[in-house]
Amino acid sequence: MTARKRPAPSSAFDSRRARLAGFAAATSMTPEARSERARKGAAGKWAKDDARREAEGLPPRKPPKRIPSARELEPWLLEVDRRWPDREWRYADERARQAIILAREYMARAEMQSDD
Repeated sequence: MTARKRPAPSSAFDSRRARLAGFAAATSMTPEARSERARKGAAGKWAKDDARREAEGLPPRKPPKRIPSARELEPWLLEVDRRWPDREWRYADERARQAIILAREYMARAEMQSDD
């Protein structure tokens, strides 16, 4: 089945109606189907951006840095707790971000030492 191009909404009413139709379609989908639809939408968005960058002569975008899994972060979270035992973290993920920074610093140092 090929995707059908729809005309752009001509008014605020059409835009609202299209958004509500999208929500209605999403409620009738399985989580896997919603995920697949979002994945395809994101891929299309990035493909369009990549084509625009190439047409403008810009370099390709950098791939995002991989975020370590919870298992990989576990020793670094313990190190964060050891270094800052009395710190109150303002945000839930601030502690994890600090652990990621420690892990990346360690890997960068290890890479620099291996080059010597």
